Amino acid sequence: EIPQSKCSNALQSHMRHAYRFYCISINWSFLLRNLRPRALEAATNPRLTISHLGLRQEVQHGDGGPAAHGEGGGHPVRRGAASGVLRKDWLIEAGMKVHMTCTPKIVELMSRSLPEVCFYPADKGVPQDIRDQMDYKAELMDLGKFLRDEASKFTEPFYFLKPRPDLVEHFQEKYKQFGDKLKIGVSWKSSSKSIGDLKSTQLTQWKDILSIPNAQFINIQYGEIDENIAELKEQTGLDLFVDDFDPFIDIEKAVAQIAALDMVVSVSNASVHFAGQLNIPTWILLNQRTLWHWFNEGENTVWYDSIRLYRQEQLETWDPVFSRVTADLTELVANFNKQLGEQE
Repeated sequence: EIPQSKCSNALQSHMRHAYRFYCISINWSFLLRNLRPRALEAATNPRLTISHLGLRQEVQHGDGGPAAHGEGGGHPVRRGAASGVLRKDWLIEAGMKVHMTCTPKIVELMSRSLPEVCFYPADKGVPQDIRDQMDYKAELMDLGKFLRDEASKFTEPFYFLKPRPDLVEHFQEKYKQFGDKLKIGVSWKSSSKSIGDLKSTQLTQWKDILSIPNAQFINIQYGEIDENIAELKEQTGLDLFVDDFDPFIDIEKAVAQIAALDMVVSVSNASVHFAGQLNIPTWILLNQRTLWHWFNEGENTVWYDSIRLYRQEQLETWDPVFSRVTADLTELVANFNKQLGEQE
């Protein structure tokens, strides 16, 4: 390990000389938004287009956008000349051998998605013989201030997450029971111990959204939900389709399920980062005091092109957010079904 004041110069030197090992102890959800050795074709869904989603034709990145530390606004910025500035500095493309620790249940998923990286379960750590050969160790969150220290280095997103094809096919076949309806995943709460209550909603608050006709809503919420589902039925008479697994326990199925959907509507939690990485159209209901990576304003995000943000204007006041989402989603579903009918 080296003093922080010397990290930037040391990193640049190592990138030029392509040292053998680089150990990173990771926050895996941050990895899903940032580290990428090379671009992969995004898993775009042909059933929903940019015009359906109400997104700008080109979500822009580059000069003039929000800074990495979250200050500044969500003003449109350009791709252009700044595109690719970061790529030449990325660890893997620079020739480094990267070893990473992560939550045990995602080791297989991450190893498949980033085969250039050696992943180890965090509860066991990197083997000692590998550690003995390392040149440096760093937390992934620390790398942003050295590799993305200005807005121009926020280039276009890269998509790398690879769900298991057999599981994706399983859910696609299973959801054929819903016919041509848009299949929309919903998630209404966060399990974060620090800010989860502020980010979360009650499932009964989703009544108007779940009542939109000619759309099929599918649960992607992880954790304990039985009481929420029962309460929804008792108070509104609505049923929400719940599959036969817990997304919190089975990450492989969770990712594959999302990949089989047309769209996701959710509060800010892990599900939206899976959806964003899979390039699934996603609308996020955001609390006013958001996590840093959503910045302070704007409907779009530098991390993913397929995400639209619906922000609270007043702390802990969700009704206006639900009203906007309901209106926009009602229009989207109607337009989609109209175009579907015209094609028949």
